[in-house]
Amino acid sequence: MFGKDAILWKKYFGLAWNEMMELAPEVGRYAIFKDSATFCLDANAKRLMGFENEPSYDMILSLIKRLKGDTSAHIAVKQLFEDSATAIGFIYEKNDLSGSNTLSLCTLNRLITTMSQTDSFSLLALIQLEEKSGRHALSDMHIYEILTVIVENVPKDSLISSLGQGKLWLYIPDFKGDEILYLTEIKKKIEAYPVTSLGKDGDGRVTFSAGCAASLSSPVQRMNTAKFTLFEAAARGLGTILAYSVDRYEDKKNEFARIEQFSNLIDSNLFRYHFQPIISAHTGEIIAYELLMRSGGGVEMYPLEILDYAKKYDRLYDIEKATFFNALHIVSENQQQFSSKKLFINSISDHILTKTDWDRLLSDYGELLEKVVIELTEQSEISDEQLDTVKNRIAFSNMELAIDDYGTGYSNTSNLLRYNPSYVKIDRQLIAGIDGNLKMQKLVSSIIEYVHSNGFAALAEGVETYSELKTMIGLGCDLIQGFYISKPKPFILYEVSDSIRDEIIKINLEFSDNIDKIYHPKNCETVDLIKITQEHYTVIFVETPQVIIEGNGRHACNINVIVKDGLECTVTLRGAFFTTDKENPLISIGSQSKVTLNIEGRNELNSKGIHVPASADLTIAGDGTLYIKTEQASAYAIGTDRYSSHGNITVLLDGHISLEANGDNSVGIGGGMNEENKTIRILSGNLNVSCSGGTCVGIGAHEGPSRIEMSDCSASVEISSAVCTGVGTLEGDADIDLENIALSTNLTGMTLCGVGSANAGTGSAELRNGRIDMMLCGRTINCLGTRNGNMDIDISHAAIKFYCEGGSISGIGDSEGDGNVHISESEVSLEFRTGDGFGLGSKNGKLDIINCRKDVRINE
Repeated sequence: MFGKDAILWKKYFGLAWNEMMELAPEVGRYAIFKDSATFCLDANAKRLMGFENEPSYDMILSLIKRLKGDTSAHIAVKQLFEDSATAIGFIYEKNDLSGSNTLSLCTLNRLITTMSQTDSFSLLALIQLEEKSGRHALSDMHIYEILTVIVENVPKDSLISSLGQGKLWLYIPDFKGDEILYLTEIKKKIEAYPVTSLGKDGDGRVTFSAGCAASLSSPVQRMNTAKFTLFEAAARGLGTILAYSVDRYEDKKNEFARIEQFSNLIDSNLFRYHFQPIISAHTGEIIAYELLMRSGGGVEMYPLEILDYAKKYDRLYDIEKATFFNALHIVSENQQQFSSKKLFINSISDHILTKTDWDRLLSDYGELLEKVVIELTEQSEISDEQLDTVKNRIAFSNMELAIDDYGTGYSNTSNLLRYNPSYVKIDRQLIAGIDGNLKMQKLVSSIIEYVHSNGFAALAEGVETYSELKTMIGLGCDLIQGFYISKPKPFILYEVSDSIRDEIIKINLEFSDNIDKIYHPKNCETVDLIKITQEHYTVIFVETPQVIIEGNGRHACNINVIVKDGLECTVTLRGAFFTTDKENPLISIGSQSKVTLNIEGRNELNSKGIHVPASADLTIAGDGTLYIKTEQASAYAIGTDRYSSHGNITVLLDGHISLEANGDNSVGIGGGMNEENKTIRILSGNLNVSCSGGTCVGIGAHEGPSRIEMSDCSASVEISSAVCTGVGTLEGDADIDLENIALSTNLTGMTLCGVGSANAGTGSAELRNGRIDMMLCGRTINCLGTRNGNMDIDISHAAIKFYCEGGSISGIGDSEGDGNVHISESEVSLEFRTGDGFGLGSKNGKLDIINCRKDVRINE
């Protein structure tokens, strides 16, 4: 709100309203701004009006208009101010339901008293209101709105008392008729009633299950029989109405007593919790605790039994809600203990908190939520929409996500990436006895390696022996949890035993050369590369917008850098010198990420390069120097290997880049393919590319299409390879745009292409205001263009100087194919030593030479 709107809001509600609202939850405030078709509702007003999700402007107008004229509703409107542009007022909860039938919600004591004073036959039923699809929760407003339907269809002397959670007592004295048929007719009218704002699109409908009481003299005994009958009805399915049966009660009374205990556990919030430490696999320090549910208050039920009953009787959401509110209350009461520690909370994934309850949790506990790690099982039945909601809440409140029980059942890598967690808990089934199972060690090792390659932390849960502990540390786990470390306790343990910590340190010293240790820099942190290497870190995982990695430019550090998927960030390299003995690239750009690599001073990557997947964007900027040398079967300096597509790669460096790629298949900048039609842009600086191997590309892709833009830069490409292209592709489509550049290529091998496509190329190559020098020695040579293709060449205001020796040489154009060649205002010098030379143009295309100086010599 701004301007006049904000002034009016402040005038009518003052500065103390937020504090008053917490003391009076039955009152909320609203404001409608008609000119802009916008509105404001505080949290109380949203709750009273029954909005779980954000309502529309039209819904607010309609509901307030309706409440002004509906005296039977349980909430009312008090207008404070209204003119042609603005309406401001209160929404408040009335003490009783009034209207044509003047039925009041009564207390339980009044209901029992009235029943004890009634001699005639009566109907007593316990009703459970629920949304029919099970997808939407009923708010107080929804329940009271349904009550208006009940009011209109029962006698005036009837009584209703609320038990909460959508449960209602309905008592009708002097009742005559079939109670099942009577309640069924009421249910039909409720099911036909369109409840306001229930469901995402207002499409929700309400029904109820009901249990009718036995005809007994004691009101309390009657109520107990109704509770049992509702329990039985709910077990049969939503919308069931049953009468009391003595035989069925005798058959199931023990189970019913158990259900009453279960209901009391939830309704009275008798939960207690134990805490199991999660420790660093490197130091033994407690990093976090897992919150484990237990029963209390005299209720003796195992956690799995509680969850089974909750699932059977649709109370899983109540457990989810209680768990989060209880957990955050524990954190708030123990803030010193949690100052540097996390709390892992098991979430029931398909029963995530509603928006109303989430907003309340956020309002009550705020910054403390950043201490929470939400735990989901990988097999969770969670929709993409629910998962997006969880991720958005995690991002907003700085929580983290953990995947539980990974590695068994339906585990797969794509599903893990769908969750994109901070922690991956390896299932106990994989860890039990792993010290004596080499096959299992190999499987778990591959899991941990994959987890680390994506920047996640690996957590071994259920570690129960020293041998399992030693094996999991040796395999590279980051965190450990289990009975061997510490059993769950009803209090928060400050630290694990000295003996456990000593064992962990000794194991780490023994395995110090083989364990991955991940460093997570904070935003804007300057990471001391030498220091963290000395501390045995092997991976830097970038997950914040700004990180600086600083070395001394002389000492190589055996460490890899991984950028989180989907991140937009700037990573500055300042005197960094990386090396690795792993197969992974030294710098891995995450999928869907946009990364600026800022180069300051002299930086070097030795043995591996920078991986840029097809969905990522990399920009190299700064004014320093970058040296990359990579040697492997499928080598690349910046981009991807021979069998993958590269992403967008842009060089905006004012300094110098030197790249060397050696292998069976090599590429300097680019990749094996370009299936997503990404572009390589060299827009400044000085670039040197050197490649060797069986097939090589200096700048571009092994298979087209290849999209390349070079301007305002100097570049040299030197390749020794059987089949190679300096700038472009080995085969297929190429679009190359060169402007204001100085390019030199020196290629030796069998089949060579300086700029363009080595074979069957299509597309175009343009050169403006630049210079290209080539020296090519091979059997089949294409200088600028393609062979057996259709490629257009356009050169203007340029200087061309080619010297070639080979069996068959095509100069500018295509000696065997199509394509037009246009050269203007340029100097062209070609010198070939060959038995089959073709200077300018294409065999079947048009050649235009305008105002040029040309010198073409073949075998002269």
